[in-house]
Amino acid sequence: MTRLPEGYQAPKANSGYLKITDKKQKVRILSSPITGYIDWDKSWEKPRPVRSREKKEKLWEDYPKHFWAMKIWNYEAKSIQIREVTQASVRNTILALVEWEWWDPKDYDLNIRKKGEKLETEYFVQPTADWKKELDPAIYTIELETTCDLEALFDWLDPFAEKESKF
Repeated sequence: MTRLPEGYQAPKANSGYLKITDKKQKVRILSSPITGYIDWDKSWEKPRPVRSREKKEKLWEDYPKHFWAMKIWNYEAKSIQIREVTQASVRNTILALVEWEWWDPKDYDLNIRKKGEKLETEYFVQPTADWKKELDPAIYTIELETTCDLEALFDWLDPFAEKESKF
C-alpha cells in the first residue's frame, strides 16, 4: 500500500445530531426547543425512536423519557445539528441560566461535556467565557440556508430533508 501523507486523518462522519462526549464541546443554541416524549419501538428489525407530544404507554423499560430537541451550531463540526436532550440535569442547567438572568440561551455559546458512563454519567453545561459574543454572521447565513424541521422528528422523517414545494 502507498504511504499516506504525514498527519493524515480520516474524515469524521458529519452526523446531524450532536453526541455529547467527555471532551468539551462548544455549541450555540439556534432555536427554541420542541418538547415531547421519546420511547423505543423494538418491534422493527432495528429499534427506532418513537416521539410524541404527550406521554404514552411505555414500549420499553425506563421509557418514555421527556425530551427537548433544538437546532444548535456545533463549532467543532462547523455545522447545524440537532441536540436531543433527555437528561434532566442538562435541561435544568439551561433553565437555571435563564432564571439567573443569563437571558436567552440562544444569545451565548455553551460548553457541554459528560463524565462517566451508564448510570455514573454526569453532564456539565456552562456559558463560555466570552458569553455575550454575537453570533458570527456566517453561521446565521448557514442557518438560513439549512433545512432543519424539528417537527419532522414526530413523524420519523429526516429533519434535514428538503420539503417538496406544493406549487
